[in-house]
Order: sequence, then C-alpha cells, then structure tokens
Amino acid sequence: MRQRLKTPLTPISGDLIAGSKEIPLALDKLPTLNEWKQLAQKKGITAYHAQKNFKRLEQGQTLTEKINYPVKSWVFGEDLAMVFLGGEVVIDYSQAIKNQFGKKLWVTSYSNDVPCYIPSERVLTEGGYEGKTRWSGMTCLVLLLPG
Repeated sequence: MRQRLKTPLTPISGDLIAGSKEIPLALDKLPTLNEWKQLAQKKGITAYHAQKNFKRLEQGQTLTEKINYPVKSWVFGEDLAMVFLGGEVVIDYSQAIKNQFGKKLWVTSYSNDVPCYIPSERVLTEGGYEGKTRWSGMTCLVLLLPG
C-alpha cells in the first residue's frame, strides 16, 4: 500500500452510472418446527437464530422462503466499473463477472446486506465446508436452493 501511494494515481473520467437490482434467491427446504426447536438448543449464533425462527413459527408467522439478494454497480465511463455484492461470496462470482464484463472491474462483497453465505452452483454441488456447513454463523440457517 505504501508503495502504491508513492506512484501517481490514475484519473477516472466519464459519467457515473449507478445501477441497483435485487435478485430473489430461493432457499432450500426449511427446517420443521421440531428441527428449529432442536437447533435452538445448541450454543452460539446458530441457537440464537433458531430460537428467533422457532418463536416466529410458534406465533403463527411464516418464514421467508427466499432472500432478496442486492447487487449494485457504479460505472465510471470506460475507466472503471465497480460491482457490490451482498453476503459472503466465493471467488467464482468475481471471476465470472470479470470474464463477462472485463478486467477494469472491482468486485466487492459484504456490501449493502449480509443475508448469508452465497455459494456458487459449483460449491453447492461439491458440498463440503462451504457448500453445506458454512452457514452456521449467518442470519440465514438454510441453504440456497441449487439452480
């Protein structure tokens, strides 16, 4: 960083165009009332969110079956574009966006909202830590529906 600050900065010109979109992402099968009750007995953040959902169901409320995933963009003419993704995303998204829109692109996650971990289709298919169990510390304790 110190070395970069010693070099001249590159000016950005062109009109700023801002974009915003919410993409509905369907959640996989929600736990039953009994499953929420069992999760609520655990410790830590998993129990906290499970208790909240268990109480909602006991009160006759319904749980969301999707998340509205925020995607924002800033485009500075031909010089630079920035994409802001919500949640904790895997590298697959940055690579796919850069492959489609070019290298003068800055992709940022944890922006505007952190509904949950956002695995790619590849990660969901492979399973393992990121595809199946990474969710325990997030607000959303249910996996995204593949596809």
